Amino acid sequence: MNEFVNDFVCRIDQINTREDLRALYDWIWDNKDKVATTAAALNAELNLDGDKELKPDLPCLSVGSTEGLVVLAANPGWKAELNAKEDAYCRRSREEYVDMMFGFFHRHPIVRDGEYARWWTRAMKWMVLLPGWNEGDCPNPTAARWEHIHNTGRLGGWELFPWHSSKDGLTSKIAKHTWLAKFMRSSVGAVLRLKPQLLFVASSTGYGVIRHDLLPELSWTDFALSGTKCAYARTDENTDIVAIKLQLFGGAFRKFKDHDLIAKVQEIRASNARNLPSMVRFPSVAAT
Repeated sequence: MNEFVNDFVCRIDQINTREDLRALYDWIWDNKDKVATTAAALNAELNLDGDKELKPDLPCLSVGSTEGLVVLAANPGWKAELNAKEDAYCRRSREEYVDMMFGFFHRHPIVRDGEYARWWTRAMKWMVLLPGWNEGDCPNPTAARWEHIHNTGRLGGWELFPWHSSKDGLTSKIAKHTWLAKFMRSSVGAVLRLKPQLLFVASSTGYGVIRHDLLPELSWTDFALSGTKCAYARTDENTDIVAIKLQLFGGAFRKFKDHDLIAKVQEIRASNARNLPSMVRFPSVAAT
């Protein structure tokens, strides 16, 4: 494993609190001269090119909150013009870098000159999967919605691998590269130790990776919505995990309605409350 990536994994394994996550970003900042060379080395090792090539931008492990609904993705997306603005802001100082990550839903549209990422706006409506969150809780227009999400601190994103690329070229490499599976396993373990209410995976590749590769030890409830594979699990820290084999935030065609998924998750929660299935703990790691 690349030395910088190995150190990265070791530090992810120490994440138990938001303060630990902040410390990780401080460490990245102190070693930012290694980010671009590591991206190039990984591209060569994993044979990634074109849209799947990892970019030299500062890594992004998480954005926004880790308390409510956290969207899990393979790695952060990348668009040349827009990400150039983000990376330039993050490289201004240690504080701006952390500000973009922790205050994403306030800072991101400002840095992008008023452009609101449609992918995230679509994700916001799924806040209704959180217990106690109602459909009308997010205001309109879009600017007000994003600021409300920032102020409430109930939505965030987490990446299995923190280097940017236009398309996911990583998940297909897990079986061949054990170090990559270890990194992603450590990454998902870290977010689960932060105890979000719900970890949401909404992509074709993400579904398979979470359901079968990274968390096979969980007690999964498999179900389908109009032919679309889905799965539900809960850790013993009371984090719900919902995985759906569909690019839900990308506007992919689907035959089921929003309320179908919401109702099914509520049904499984109620059943779990009655039956108390076996669960898996992701233990804290003592700081060194």
